[in-house]
Amino acid sequence: MRIVPVAGAAAVALLMVLSPLAGASAAWPGAVVSPSYSTSTQGCAALKSASPTWSKGTGVGHWDANSSVKVCKGAGLDDVGLDNDASASFEEEVAVPIHMASGTTGVNVTWGLLGTWTERALEFKPTSCASYGFNDSYYDPYIYSWINYTYSDSDCSLDLGVSLYGYAYLVDTTTGTYYYPNNYWGGLYRDSYRYVDTYYDEENYSNSSYWQDNYTYYGSDGYISGSSGSGIFNAASSPVWWINSTSTFPSTDKWAVVTYIDGDVYADSSGGGKIAGWATLDLTTGSNGYKLGVTEY
Repeated sequence: MRIVPVAGAAAVALLMVLSPLAGASAAWPGAVVSPSYSTSTQGCAALKSASPTWSKGTGVGHWDANSSVKVCKGAGLDDVGLDNDASASFEEEVAVPIHMASGTTGVNVTWGLLGTWTERALEFKPTSCASYGFNDSYYDPYIYSWINYTYSDSDCSLDLGVSLYGYAYLVDTTTGTYYYPNNYWGGLYRDSYRYVDTYYDEENYSNSSYWQDNYTYYGSDGYISGSSGSGIFNAASSPVWWINSTSTFPSTDKWAVVTYIDGDVYADSSGGGKIAGWATLDLTTGSNGYKLGVTEY
């Protein structure tokens, strides 16, 4: 097994497989970085987050987000059913040149993770929900009757989620050949959803000959999926992608590893009453972060 040195530079020890952020610095002076970052807030939701950062000098990146929602308060308007949401997402895409040693048949790529995530529904006791509907009344000359129709629907919800995903592949930049990993990283996908719905549907006729066709439907339903929870990222949960060849990789060619890591945090709610929750992803606090490592074998 061989730790890959940076192409065109002195050999620099990189992150060993399945090691989180500890260990020697992993310098990537020739790296190309393409980060992306987006946020959104509405209503009485709160978001704390910042753009992702990844260092060519250390190979370590950082990102965090904290999204929370609650019902708007004040002026007697607590229960008017306003929508609230806060979300943030990031992606760190990195391409790094590597030198392929003679006799190499495989390369593995890892993001050493150290961090935490949380997803918690604090309350879901809605008292009024965002409502929509319509009334219609028209005269039908064929049956000599007015027809009156009413429909309404209202719903309340709380949706919380955290995700983290990544991928990696190898490129022979001399020949333009791509090599993909033999394994898949499932990442983290957490979502908890609470929902309640109330509906009313009515139609009636003024002509007594058609009163048997009058109807009224109403009711309510709701469901819960997922649950609150929290967890950590460490060596055991860090991704490793194994990229193998049926023969040795040509050492005289130029090579690059392309990899990315992305995350998403969101908290959405609608309706009035006692509805509150929050979701977090922390790859920043203290020694938390994500560190790129590449190893040949």
